Amino acid sequence: MILSRIFIFFCIFFLSLQVSHAQEVDNIPLKGRLIRISFWRKSHGLPTWHIRDLIQDNRGMIWMATDQGLVSLDGKKFKIHEVPIPEIKAKDLYRLLMDKEHRLWLFYHTGDSTSICVYDPIQGQVEALASYIGRSLSFSSIALGTLCKVRDTIWILDPGTRRGGYYAGNNRWTETFQDTVTHEESYMYFPASAGKIWMVNKIMKAVYLSDAFGNIKESYSIRDSQISSYWVGHCGTLYFIYPSEEKRGSDSPVSILKCVEGVGVLPVIAQDQFNLEWGNGMSFRYNSIPIRSNNQMGIELVIHENGFDLYDKGKLLYKDLDQYLQQEHRLKPEKTVYVLEDQSFWMLAIDAIIRLEVLPNYFTNYLQEVENPPSTRGLEVMGDTLYVNSYQGHLAVNLLNKRWRKMTELNRYPLGLGMAVYKDNLWSGHHGNMISVYSPIGNRCKFIPILGDEWNYQTNAFFFNDREGVFLGTAFGLFKYHSDSKVFRKTNNNYPQINCFYKNTHGIWMGSSEGLFLLDSLSSHLDINARHIFPLIITTAVKQIYEDKEGVFWLATAEGLWRWRPFSMSVDVFNEATVGLPSNQIHAIYEDHLERLWMSSDNGIICFDKKSQQFHTFTVGDGLSSNEFNYLSHCRDEQGRLYFGCVSGVTSFQPDSINKNSYNRLKLYLTAFKIRSANTSNEQNLTIDANSHKEPLKIAYSTEQISIEFYAPAFSGECIQYRWRISKFDSTWTILTEPHINIFQPHIGAYTIEIEASVLGNNLIPKASFYIDLIVEDPFYLNTDYLVFGAILISGLIVGVFRWRQQRLQHLSKRLSKEVAEKTIQLQQERDTIAKQAEELKCLDEEKSRFFQDLSHEIRNPLTLILGPVSELLKQEELPESYREKLERVKRNTRKIMALIEEVLELTRLEAGVVPLEHSEFILEALLERLVGEFELRAGAEGKALRLAHHFPDGLMIRTDMRKLEKVISNLIDNALKYTPAGGVVLVQARWQEEGVLRLEVRDTGVGIAGEHLGRIFNRYYQVPGVEALERKGGFGIGLAMCRSYMQLLGGEITAESTPGAGTAMRLVLPCGEVKSAVVMKELDRTEPAGRLGRILVVDDEPEILDYVTSLLSDRHEVIRAGSGEEAWSILAREKVELVISDLVMPEG
Repeated sequence: MILSRIFIFFCIFFLSLQVSHAQEVDNIPLKGRLIRISFWRKSHGLPTWHIRDLIQDNRGMIWMATDQGLVSLDGKKFKIHEVPIPEIKAKDLYRLLMDKEHRLWLFYHTGDSTSICVYDPIQGQVEALASYIGRSLSFSSIALGTLCKVRDTIWILDPGTRRGGYYAGNNRWTETFQDTVTHEESYMYFPASAGKIWMVNKIMKAVYLSDAFGNIKESYSIRDSQISSYWVGHCGTLYFIYPSEEKRGSDSPVSILKCVEGVGVLPVIAQDQFNLEWGNGMSFRYNSIPIRSNNQMGIELVIHENGFDLYDKGKLLYKDLDQYLQQEHRLKPEKTVYVLEDQSFWMLAIDAIIRLEVLPNYFTNYLQEVENPPSTRGLEVMGDTLYVNSYQGHLAVNLLNKRWRKMTELNRYPLGLGMAVYKDNLWSGHHGNMISVYSPIGNRCKFIPILGDEWNYQTNAFFFNDREGVFLGTAFGLFKYHSDSKVFRKTNNNYPQINCFYKNTHGIWMGSSEGLFLLDSLSSHLDINARHIFPLIITTAVKQIYEDKEGVFWLATAEGLWRWRPFSMSVDVFNEATVGLPSNQIHAIYEDHLERLWMSSDNGIICFDKKSQQFHTFTVGDGLSSNEFNYLSHCRDEQGRLYFGCVSGVTSFQPDSINKNSYNRLKLYLTAFKIRSANTSNEQNLTIDANSHKEPLKIAYSTEQISIEFYAPAFSGECIQYRWRISKFDSTWTILTEPHINIFQPHIGAYTIEIEASVLGNNLIPKASFYIDLIVEDPFYLNTDYLVFGAILISGLIVGVFRWRQQRLQHLSKRLSKEVAEKTIQLQQERDTIAKQAEELKCLDEEKSRFFQDLSHEIRNPLTLILGPVSELLKQEELPESYREKLERVKRNTRKIMALIEEVLELTRLEAGVVPLEHSEFILEALLERLVGEFELRAGAEGKALRLAHHFPDGLMIRTDMRKLEKVISNLIDNALKYTPAGGVVLVQARWQEEGVLRLEVRDTGVGIAGEHLGRIFNRYYQVPGVEALERKGGFGIGLAMCRSYMQLLGGEITAESTPGAGTAMRLVLPCGEVKSAVVMKELDRTEPAGRLGRILVVDDEPEILDYVTSLLSDRHEVIRAGSGEEAWSILAREKVELVISDLVMPEG
C-alpha cells in the first residue's frame, strides 16, 4: 500500500511537470455565449511580461515585441528569436508589423531615431530595412506613434521628419508624402485616398486633408472633448474615438466619429462600428479615456476608468471582467488590448499574458445557482419543469427562468434514484425501500413500499405495461407491483442488478450488471428460465439500450459503446482502446436527426458519428458544468432537447443545432524544412508551403539529415497529438512527443512524408495534415537526364564550335584566298619535298633493317669461324694447359659476343612485331631442373647457393612457347647470380594454380635496387647507377627489357620487388594451358650407322664458311658445295641430296 501511494505521488508529480509549460484555461458559460480565457505566466514559460506589441501571422503564430527582444508563441511554447544586428539591442524592440510577404518588420526605438529591420520567420534570418527595400530611410523617434497597416500595406508617416510613404510588397518602398508647408511637430499624419494625407493638429483643434506636399485641401474643426481621441486611419477614412458624454454603464461608453473627404465629420452608427477592421495587431491603450475594441464578430471589449466590460453587438455580455480575472486567477490586467486575426482579444497583466475568446455556447447548465450544485440521478421533463433526483433530494427546475425549488413533499425519503413518467404521474425511486408517485396536478404525492429482506433496493428503472402493471429494476433483481396489496414484491427469478428496460417485437430486454436478458413476457408467473442472451457475447454491465431504425442495438456499458445486431454472434466495441474514446463508462445514448449518437460519460459528452465512427468530446471547456456524468441521469423532452445529469447539476442542449461547423477547426503548419549535406555542417532551410506545395521536393543524394518542424496552434488548452509516416516503407503511424522529426541518411528514391495532427479525445474534429513528396536524386553521374544533357551539350558544343569555325573561315576566306593562291605553288613544292623525304625515310628504315641483318650475318660468320676451330682444338687431349685456358677464354668471349648480338637482333624483331609464337607441349619440372642445372656449376664456382622449389603435380605438362620462357627464366637466374655476392642464395620457386596460371619467382640476397630505380629497370638500355662498386658484371640493359617483351607476347606479366641491401625478387605470372593427355616419350636411337650417310648440299657465299662446314661433315657425309643460290638451284636440278644447309642472306638467289 505504501509503495503504491509513493508511485501515485510520483506519477502526479511527473504529470505536473509535463504540463507545467501549458497554458491555463478557464470558461465562463453564458446563455448562447462562452467566454474562454487562456493565460500564460512565467511558470508556463513566459519569458517576460513587459510586452510592447503583439501580432498574429498567417500561420496563427503569435509574435511579441518585448524587453527581451522578439518572442513567439505557438500556444504551448515560447521562443526568443535572436536578431544578430550589431547596432540594434533586443531590449529596444517596440513595434511589430507583418508585410504582404509575411515578413516581420521590427521597429526599434534607439535614442532619437527609429531603426527598422525585417525578419523572415521561416528562414530565421534578419536583414536591415535598407537592404530589404533597396534604399536607405531615416525616421525620428516619434515615428512609432504613426505606424499603421492598412490591409497588406505598411504606412510610416513620420511627424518628426514630416515625410513618409508605404510598403505594398515586392521589396519596393513608395515615398508618397513630404510636408513642405508646415514646420511643426504637432501634426499627426494618417493615409487618406488617392495620395492624400489626413493631418490632425490637436493644438489647433482641427483636421486637415492635404496633398502629398502638405498643401491643405479641406479642413474640419473638432471639439475640446474630442482632442484626446484615439485616432485610426483606415481605408482612406479617418476614425477617432473619444469619451462618450453618457455615463458609464450605458451600452455606449465611447463614441466614434469619422472624417470623410468632401463631406466632413460624421458620427459612426452602431451597426457600422462592428464592421470596422482595425488591421493586423492593432492595439488600443487606455489613456484616461474609455476605448472600445471590437472584432468582426461584433464582440466589443470596452475599457473604462473602472474596469473592463464585454459587449455582444451593443448589448452587455459580461460586466467587470477584470474583477473576475483578479478574483478567480489573481490576474490584474493592464488597460491594453490587442485584437488579432483570429478575432481573439489579448491583454497584458502583471506577470502574465491573457487571451480572451467569445464562442457560441450550445449548452445550458441548471442548478448552478445552488451553493453546492448537487450530483444528480434520475431526470424527467414534464411541461416546463425539469424534475431531478439528486443526492440533495428531489428538485424541480423551471426551464424558462432556471429557478429551482426543493420538493419537500417527496423528500420524506432522501436521495432519489431512477425516475419515470407514466400517465401524467412522476414515479421516483428512493434510497431505501420506497417508491413515490407524484402528480403535478394538485401537487399530490403517495408512497409505495418494496417488500423484501433488504433495507435498500436502489431502484434504477421502471417498466409500465398496461396489462401487467408496473415493474421495477433494482440492485436486487426484478420487482412487480401488486395492486391488491399495493406493494412491490420480488419475482421468483434470481436476476442480478437491473439498470434499464427496452421493449420491441422480440420481447422485453433488460440491461443488467451481468449482461443482457430477454423476457418472453412480463407476468407474475415468470420462471427463472428467462433467456439470457449469449453470455459469451454481452458480458459487461449494460446501462441503457438503444435500437436504431436498422434494428441495431447500441448499448451503453461499463466498457464503452457496444454495437450488436440481436442474435448475432459478434459485437463491435468502441472504447478507449479501440477508437480512443475519452472514457469507457458510457451512461446514456440518444440519436439525433443526423444519425449521430450523443452519450454521457465519465469524461464529458460524446458525439459519435455512426457512419464514419468518428467522435467529438464536449467538456467544461465547451460550456459544460462538469466532465463527470452519472448513470440513470438522462432524458429527452418533446422538442428533442437532451438533459444529462452530472456531479454538479444538469446540462441541457439541442443536438440538432450542433453541426460540424460548430467545432474548432484544427490547422497544421510547416515551420521549417532543413537539410544538412554530408559535405558541410551548415543546415539549409528550404522555404516551402506544405499546404500548397504540390511538386515533389528534390534533394541531393549527399543529404545527411532532414529536419522537419511543424505545429498546430493550440491557444485554448487543446491536447494535440502528432504522428507521421513514410508511406513508401510503412503504412503504420508513429506517434510523436514533439512536433518535429529527423530523417538521417535518406535512401535514394521517391517518398511521401505524411504528418498529421489531431485533438486527443475529439476525432470528430477533422484532422489537420499535410504531405511532402520527396525525391532523393541519384548521383549526377547516374542520372539519365544528366547523361543525355551532357551528350547533347557536348554535341552542341561541337556543332557550335564547328559553326563558329565555319563562319570564321568564311569570314577569312576572302582575305585568305589571295594568300592561298600565292602559296599554292609553294605548298605543292613542300608537299613534293615531304613525299620525297618520306620515301627517303622509308628507304632508310629498310636499309637499317637490312643493315642489322647484314651486320648480324657478317659478324656471326667470322665468329662461327672462330668458335668452331677453337672448339675442335679444345677436344684434343694433348693440348697444353696454358693453351687450353687461352682457348677457353676465346671461346667464352666469342659466345658472349654472339649472345649479345642475338639479343639486340631479337629485341629489334620484338619492337617490329615480327617475332612469332611457337607453342609446344613440355614437362614443366624437366625444364626448370635443366635450367637450374645449367647454372649450378657456375653458382658453385662463385660460392653461391642456387635452389629450386616447386609446388605442382609431378609430370605436369603445359603448353606455351618453351624457347621464350626458357630465355626469360635463364636471364633472371643469370642476373640474380650476377648481383649476388659470394655466400648469397638464389631461390627459384614455381607454383601452379588450378585456373591454369604459372607463378614463378626468382629471389636473391644480392645488393638490391633502390626504389627510385625499380620502376625503370625494364626500360631498354637502362642500367642502375652505382653498381660499379660491386664490380659490375657487364651488360647493356637489354635482358630485362627483352624479358618484359617476351612476357607481354606470351600474355603474362613480370614485376619486381627489391629492398636495397637485402635482395631482389622477380615474379612471373603466365597463363598457359595444362596438357591433360599423356605423352609417351621415346628414347632416340643414338647408335651411329656404319659407313657414309647421305648427300648434303652446303650453300654459302663465304668460301671460308664453306670450307669449315665441309670439314665438319666430310668425314661421314658426301658434301656438295655451292657458292651462290643460282648454283645451288642448278645442282638440285641434276643431283639428289638429302639435306640442304644454306645461308639465308646471299647477294644472289
